[in-house]
Parts: sequence; structure tokens; C-alpha cells
Amino acid sequence: MEERRSYSRVPSRLMIFLTPVQTGRVFRVLTHDISGAGIRCTSDESLQPGTSLHVEVQLPDGGVPIKLTAQVVWSRTREESRSRWGVQYEVGIGFVEIAPKDRAIILHYARLATPEP
Repeated sequence: MEERRSYSRVPSRLMIFLTPVQTGRVFRVLTHDISGAGIRCTSDESLQPGTSLHVEVQLPDGGVPIKLTAQVVWSRTREESRSRWGVQYEVGIGFVEIAPKDRAIILHYARLATPEP
């Protein structure tokens, strides 16, 4: 299968805040990876594809949090989580609206976080 990504994913463990637009309820999730176009994360909350989100990302540099809007692209149950912590979900989130300067900050972070070969 041909890779269609415009931006490479970089493994990254960041705590981010998601707020579904429909409910306004804020919750924290842990990322698995990040790119200039989206995030893959683990959530205790079930998020359906198509759900619109407000996202706040705090990068490790301690700078101002990046705020953007996004949409759930896919969501699946993490099978290995069922017995240990209750049900958790792995979620793919695509950025919908992000300021060019904020995307540049994420891309810079991704370059710094990329492991050396």
C-alpha cells in the first residue's frame, strides 16, 4: 500500500487536552506520535470518527500551548487495555485548522524529536 502522508509521524509522548465541540467536556490524552497533520493518541473516552475537537498541545519546551481545531479520523478499541485498565481507545486525529506558525512549531519539534538512524 502506498503511503499518502504529507508529513512524517514522529513517536512522541505528550499530554494534550481534547474538547469535543458538541459536549465542551475537556479531557487529557497521551499521544503516541505527532506530525504536521495530526496526532495518534490513547483515550479513556470513546470518540467517534467525524467528531470535531478543540485541541491544546503543550510541547516540552514550555512555550505557549498550541491551540487548533481537529477531527477524529479513526478510533479503535485497544485490545491489550481491556483487562488491565478498563477499555481504552486508540484515536487518529487530523488537524482541520492550525495557524501556519503553529504547524511550523510542531514540525520543528518533530525534527528535533526524530531519532538518529
